[in-house]
Amino acid sequence: MFDPMNIKSCCIGAALWLCLAPALHAQGLLGGFMQGAGRTTVALSYSSEWYDKYYIANRETTNPGLGTISTSSVSMYAVSGITSWLDVVANVPWVRASSNAGFWAPVGALQDLSFALRARPYYTTFDDGQLDVMVAGAVGFPVTNYPTDQPVTVGHGATSIDGRVIVQYRAWSGPFISAQAGYIGRGKVSVDRGFDVDVPDAFEISARAGIALTSWYGDVWVQSQVAQSGTSIGPGVAFPSNGQNFVRVGGTLVYNLIPNFSLMAGIAGTLDGRNVGQATRVSGGIIYNLPVWGGL
Repeated sequence: MFDPMNIKSCCIGAALWLCLAPALHAQGLLGGFMQGAGRTTVALSYSSEWYDKYYIANRETTNPGLGTISTSSVSMYAVSGITSWLDVVANVPWVRASSNAGFWAPVGALQDLSFALRARPYYTTFDDGQLDVMVAGAVGFPVTNYPTDQPVTVGHGATSIDGRVIVQYRAWSGPFISAQAGYIGRGKVSVDRGFDVDVPDAFEISARAGIALTSWYGDVWVQSQVAQSGTSIGPGVAFPSNGQNFVRVGGTLVYNLIPNFSLMAGIAGTLDGRNVGQATRVSGGIIYNLPVWGGL
């Protein structure tokens, strides 16, 4: 049976899973389960992603000069319930990217620090479940000066501001379904070639369905991003200015090993895209619920 007091660490796994990849930030920060007043969860995760096929504009291709690009990341994530209707979220990953061909040197750095607020202005209960409507905002900014205008990199390097709406229905017996839509605004970034470029804004939607029980959690999800502007990959074009579209699908499994301590695993892949890699990603992590501090 669904237990809102014990399932928090399982729900964190779903949110954390999507914020592990370098291209994803705010969407992954914000799942559909409110944390609860005074309840804080922290998570440490590892993710590995790789691809040897690329979408140059919308055309799938390979590049022997790049071979397989691999990205690994270690992410520290925390969420705390300030009140019953307001959560604060933070995440920072260390990311390493490398290529097994060509002359590109591996890049490893702390990537972007992200903060988010999630508020629930409306909810209603039914005999068999609850409907939640949430709004959220997030900001992300680089904490190190990593390179951005090359194919082997760890991120865009631009400050971003994200706003979104999240709707979720969960049955008391465990099943749930949620959807969210958001707009990500990104600023300019200076590249090594001596000028500034615009990093395209993006519109993003996602949906997730699963089951959340006292001892375990599982879901499947789909996510789509559409750039609102941008160039396509080509000679002399700075990579931060490329408009990146993608459709990704995945799944998450979280198991509550002992009270307040859970294990998380997930898998995801890119089905279609523009100016992105056709990537596969696997991940695992540990999730811990801190003692309740009371909230406001």
